[in-house]
Amino acid sequence: MVTLKDVAKAAGVSCSTVSAVLGNRAEKLGIKPETRKLVQRTAARMRYRRNAIAAQMKSGQANTLAMILPEGGTPEFVMRAATAATVEAEKHGCFMKIIAANGKEDFITRLDSVLSQCPAALLHWGKAGERGDYLMSAARECGVPVVFLDFSETIGSGSVRTDDRAGIAQAVEHLCALGHRRIAHVTTFKGERFGDERAEAFLSEMAKRGLPVKTEWIYRDECFRSGGPLVPFLERLFSEPERPTAVSCGNDLIALRVMTALERQGLRIPEEVSVIGYSDLSFGVACEPELTTIHQPFDRMGETAVKLALEGGAREVLIPTELVVRGSTASPN
Repeated sequence: MVTLKDVAKAAGVSCSTVSAVLGNRAEKLGIKPETRKLVQRTAARMRYRRNAIAAQMKSGQANTLAMILPEGGTPEFVMRAATAATVEAEKHGCFMKIIAANGKEDFITRLDSVLSQCPAALLHWGKAGERGDYLMSAARECGVPVVFLDFSETIGSGSVRTDDRAGIAQAVEHLCALGHRRIAHVTTFKGERFGDERAEAFLSEMAKRGLPVKTEWIYRDECFRSGGPLVPFLERLFSEPERPTAVSCGNDLIALRVMTALERQGLRIPEEVSVIGYSDLSFGVACEPELTTIHQPFDRMGETAVKLALEGGAREVLIPTELVVRGSTASPN
């Protein structure tokens, strides 16, 4: 097996120089770019593999991060954030471990196992729920910072999320610019952070523009269960003589349900009803018409969470959103 000493001898430099270059510390130590390239080429040619665990033990610096995924599967947006976080961690010479647990007991077992390896920080997607108390107390005991993605209400932690109020403002502004004045809002039931904040932002933005919002045009309930109350709500709403000309949705999955239900009612999108989503998931360009939405940069959220975690910062970072105009919105007839 090729050792660090072998690489140093072949490159004609010291072992400490090789260690610094391959440990991503060359720039910090002022090692010249040409020396870095020489060491990297030599190591690659000799197929040298760095022992990161040994390096951590020698330096005493943690080089592992862990990302805790939500229960019940891993949606596309979580995987996009986790992938970007993993790449960003590698740039800082760290490895990313994934914790996917079902149930509190399984979570405690997996978290304890990761904490026994002295990670540099923990990342957590979304609300911790019933496992939150144990997560924060165990992290404090071990002196490990915690950063939440898409959530920001846990005391003593950092958080990275998108600016949902500004995002909803972009959605309402887009619909108003097209000429819509009668706009409904569909989101998930009360108690879900993203649903609450986006619904409140929608009402605020409509009020700022002096636009009427009837109570019966706001839906905050179950959105995804087959046979749930969403379809009857839309049937009632769009059977009214003065019905909305557009629907703002709490996320893209809700928007897809709304589009499907409206089309089954015989309504054409966007000719008779405009629909705008929120998230910018991949299926938005696979449906017909393609979905106008608010883009959430999940990759940037993952990258930012890693940087914040390695800083040890317990602060909130809001990331801007962006309007993406496609085919599901148009001027009202």
